[in-house]
Amino acid sequence: MLPLGLHPVYLAGLVVLGLGILFHIIGLATPAWSVFDNGLIDKTLGLFRACLNGNCFNYEGTGFITIICAIVWAAAVKDDTDDIGYSCVLSIIGGILISVGGWVLYISVRRTIGYANVP
Repeated sequence: MLPLGLHPVYLAGLVVLGLGILFHIIGLATPAWSVFDNGLIDKTLGLFRACLNGNCFNYEGTGFITIICAIVWAAAVKDDTDDIGYSCVLSIIGGILISVGGWVLYISVRRTIGYANVP
């Protein structure tokens, strides 16, 4: 047992959850959800910003639909000309890590406190 009664599994869950949140923040904030570059045209699209040959502009009013955009983007954007960018990959990894970290924390708390005390 660690100091303050923290279980190693609980700490591992916190670390994984923290990494997931970090990946999500980076993935959502960066503008490379889909990329296209053929030498003449350099295009990157994100949830909040689009860039074409170095000229960028921000989308307006996208804050409240971020989660919906993240879910739909990977399924809708993939076609023959665009590739899925690193921002989408980071957000997917973040979502997976958050899910794993959350379950590890839940299981750790249930084992530490007892099954009857945690729903």
